Amino acid sequence: MIEENSFDEKTINEKLSLLDKEIFNYISKHLINDFFAFYLAKSYQLNVIWKSSNIEYELKDALDYIKNCDLSNVDLDKVKNILREKYSLQLTSTYPINIYPNA
Repeated sequence: MIEENSFDEKTINEKLSLLDKEIFNYISKHLINDFFAFYLAKSYQLNVIWKSSNIEYELKDALDYIKNCDLSNVDLDKVKNILREKYSLQLTSTYPINIYPNA
């Protein structure tokens, strides 16, 4: 974790750029296709896809659901369990945030 006065801006910007790329890759590989398939399947099952619609419109509509999520959709206990089980990290405090490797 970064100490407030112990970093240089170039290094942080490089790391943030890398984070952006890795998040985009994770979403592309693990979330977006499954979410779109779920959206299309549910739309079909509920018979709410217009015959005159097209796939691009439906996928853009699906993105609106993601955009409308907020912090109330986050279960912090589940996040802590995922951090612990999948990434071997512990979230010990939320403010200030403290994340440490599992002991």
